[in-house]
Amino acid sequence: MPGDKKTNPQELTDLQLRFCHEYVKDLNKTRAYIRAGYNVKNDNSAAASACALLRNTKIQAYLGEIAGLSEVKIIAEVAAIALSRITDILEYDGDNIKIKKSEEWGDRAKASVKSITVSKTLSKDGVTTTTTVTMHDKLSALEKLMKRLRLYPKDIPVLDAVQLLLAEGVATPEQARVIGEGIGRMEEELRTIGKPD
Repeated sequence: MPGDKKTNPQELTDLQLRFCHEYVKDLNKTRAYIRAGYNVKNDNSAAASACALLRNTKIQAYLGEIAGLSEVKIIAEVAAIALSRITDILEYDGDNIKIKKSEEWGDRAKASVKSITVSKTLSKDGVTTTTTVTMHDKLSALEKLMKRLRLYPKDIPVLDAVQLLLAEGVATPEQARVIGEGIGRMEEELRTIGKPD
């Protein structure tokens, strides 16, 4: 019987398998749960049941399999964003900024771009085309990578980590200053918690 857990290597029911295949289409757990064929009272109950399914380790493993994901691939993607540089995408000659041709982009550049939008405005002088490149959040990716590799905050003091990123050219002096000031403010607030007025 195809719905029997023993007849498929994932040991998932037909409904669970369908849920997985529906989920990877758009990553909408509620819609995936409904499209898979589960009986639902409303969207809230579907969302709650879908959350329970997504906590199932066998379902998580199968989702990773069918989506082509692995821990190594995920870390590599985050590392590409974390280690990206604006010069992977743009060229600057002092007067002009030019977006490199996409065939010149390496894997790091491709991973780091969140979106590219082109807008045109009409004026009396003609049409002006503006291209906006939005990169993924580099500092957020660095933080995630450092936490996953257990480099932050337990093993390396935060300010030492910021100085390391600055020395390696990964963080700009302005970014390092903002992070340092933010850490200083948090430490000061923590010291004042619980002090009598």
